[in-house]
Amino acid sequence: MGLEVSYNYGSLIRFYRKKKGLTQENLCDGICSITYLSKIENNKIEPHDEIVNHLLKRLDISTEEYIPKFSFEDVENSIDFIYLLIEEKRRKEVKVSFEKLKQYEDIIFVNETLLHKYNLVSLRCYLYFDELEKAATLDSDISEIVELLSSELQQKYFHISGLLSCKILDYNKGLEKLKLAENLMNQNNKIDASLLYHLALTCSHLNNSDIAVHYAKQAANVFSEKLNFARLIDCKLIIGIRHSRYKNLELAKEEFFKIISVSQKINETSMTAIAHHNLGHCYSMENNNVKAMEHYNESLNLKNEKGRSYFTTILSIARHLYNINLFDDCLDYLEPSLEESSISIYYSLFIKLKIIWYEIKIKQTNNYLEEFIDFMENEAIPYYYQINDISELVESYRKLGDFHYKDRKYKLASIFYEKALSFSLESK
Repeated sequence: MGLEVSYNYGSLIRFYRKKKGLTQENLCDGICSITYLSKIENNKIEPHDEIVNHLLKRLDISTEEYIPKFSFEDVENSIDFIYLLIEEKRRKEVKVSFEKLKQYEDIIFVNETLLHKYNLVSLRCYLYFDELEKAATLDSDISEIVELLSSELQQKYFHISGLLSCKILDYNKGLEKLKLAENLMNQNNKIDASLLYHLALTCSHLNNSDIAVHYAKQAANVFSEKLNFARLIDCKLIIGIRHSRYKNLELAKEEFFKIISVSQKINETSMTAIAHHNLGHCYSMENNNVKAMEHYNESLNLKNEKGRSYFTTILSIARHLYNINLFDDCLDYLEPSLEESSISIYYSLFIKLKIIWYEIKIKQTNNYLEEFIDFMENEAIPYYYQINDISELVESYRKLGDFHYKDRKYKLASIFYEKALSFSLESK
């Protein structure tokens, strides 16, 4: 459906002012007050035509220059196409299409509805390519005007903003936002399979396996009708993870091997890698080190980029090797990963890997204890407070209690044990 032409002078003026490196004072001098210009740029007033003309003249643009020579509907369709490409996991095409869309930024800014749609798809693309700082900034900007969006765009916003919270591992906040999107979806009476899948995935991360499977099955039905096999596999993966959590390991392995078979046929390498990761976890639970490492390493080999998925597998390998006391082997995976520059983006994973590294070093050398305690108290625990990760807070306080107890600092140990107990009871 096409858009009505309604020019958004405020956004246009702000865009060109910043593009030309002008301050508000530079632009409005002799034309209007800074306060008036600020209200224009934030679309809080309907500006006087004469003032707008003077501002546009100072910016060296005319109405003929920025009125688009193409249909707004064409741009709207391009935005919808990017969402489709993301849905179908066509990563390279997403990048090309988004870069092409950026060419029309200055023209998009003349239509308020189109601008909102453009900002939302930009937010989605930033998340897709792990540009989290850009995503956080844009998310903050959109959150301030979310009440002005249509119900459909509000649903889109809460969906994408929920994904941003999940990206930084704040799954509780992510679920809250996704549930807001779900409520709007029900009001709009239009099923969004992608939203249902992300609800399933978030519930799975929060260990709500039964609810996760409920959403996954709903999403799978829609993806099946659309013959979207890549996303259907995503849903099947959640079901397989549920089996592994319930210790139904044979059923879990059967599901993951099926996923590998189908993923290879449709050249879905990322899902093949994830299935191998989960098979590694299944064999780790069976204490089958050879098979576990075989699948974990195959998962790493299939991951081209050292991103979140790569370091997640490193973390699983580290935990597996640590639990069977293969400390030197564990360090062989840990230390190169901790030196990777990209690990800093995934701070939660960095913390977990670093904790294992400290635990091994303390066991091997009886050193690093004070450094470890400092790391826990000044980096790990404040971070878990920030993202409200109660389970990790409980585990962090328990670890500190254990180390203080071994160091015969019983009073300190009891303080941390009490904190661990308090958070544990609070979460129930």
